[in-house]
Amino acid sequence: MPIYDHHYPRGAARRGAEGWVIFRFMVGVDGRVSDPAILHASGREVFQQEALRALQRSTWEPARLAGEAIEASASFQFRFSMEETQRAVHFSFQRRYDNLMEYLEANDQEAATDMLNELNARDSFNHMEDALLNMARYSYHQQYGGSDIELMGYLDRALAYESSDIENARESVYLPDKLIELARNNLFMLQVNTRHYAEALNTYYLSRQSGINVEAFTPVVEQIRRVRGDESSYAVAATTDSNGLWSMLLHKAGLTIHSLGNSVSEIKLWCRRRHQVFEFQEGAEYAIPESWGQCTVQVSGAPNVQFQLEQFKPE
Repeated sequence: MPIYDHHYPRGAARRGAEGWVIFRFMVGVDGRVSDPAILHASGREVFQQEALRALQRSTWEPARLAGEAIEASASFQFRFSMEETQRAVHFSFQRRYDNLMEYLEANDQEAATDMLNELNARDSFNHMEDALLNMARYSYHQQYGGSDIELMGYLDRALAYESSDIENARESVYLPDKLIELARNNLFMLQVNTRHYAEALNTYYLSRQSGINVEAFTPVVEQIRRVRGDESSYAVAATTDSNGLWSMLLHKAGLTIHSLGNSVSEIKLWCRRRHQVFEFQEGAEYAIPESWGQCTVQVSGAPNVQFQLEQFKPE
C-alpha cells in the first residue's frame, strides 16, 4: 500500500470539478517510485500535475520474491472527489444528456452531433457527469461508425472509478446499475472481438463479482482460458494513439511485433515482478519467464502507427 498525500487544486474545488488519474510506474526495492506514466485521466490537467507530484513523493511497500524485495510494476488511481458534495449531475448537463439520447433514438445525427459537441465543450465535470459523458460518447460512436478501439476506450473511461478496485466492484456509485451492466457486457464483447483476451477476463471477473449475470459469457471465457496454454497463436491489430503509445495486457507468454513498414521504436514490458525495455527489432520474438508474473506490453512509436502484435506459446 502507498503512503502519499495529494492536495485538491483550489481552482477546481471552487468550481466543483472532480477528476481521477491512473498511473503505471515502477516501485524499487526501497519503495520509491520511478518511470511514472499516465494511463488515463479525467477532468482538468491540474489534476494530472498534482497527482504526479503526489506520486513522486510517495513510498510503497516493495514486491517480494522468496522473501527478498524486488523491483516491480504497479498501477494506482488518484481520485479528486468533493466528498461533502451530494453526488448528482447539474441540471444543464442532464438536459443536454437527455436531449442527446433522444436525438440518437430518432437517428438525427446532425442534432446529436451538435449536442455531443456542447457536452464536450463544458468546462467542469464531476465524476457522475464524466462517466455519463463517456457513455454518451460510446452510444454516439457506436451508432455512427466508431472503431472497436474507440468504443472500448469510452467504456473503459466510463467504468474507470468502479473498475479501479475489484474488491469494490459492487459499489456502483457513479453510474446506474443498468448502465454499468450494459457497459461491462459490451466492453467484454469488444475485448473478445479485438482479441484483448486478458482484459476480457478481467472484465468478466468484475462483472461476476458485482452481481451481473455472466452465464452467457462462460463458454467464451472457458475458450479464452484454454487459449492461454495451448499451442495456438493469434494476431492483434493495433494503432498507436496521438502520443505514439499503445498498450495491452498480455494473455500468452510469447510475443512478436510486425511493424508493417511503420515507425515503431520501443517495447516496454510492465510485469508484476519485472520491468524491461527493448529497442524494437523487426521479427524479434520475446519469451516472458513465468517468474515475471502477468505483463502489460507498451509499444512506442510515431502517432497513429498501425502494426500487429502476435501472441504465441514459447517453446
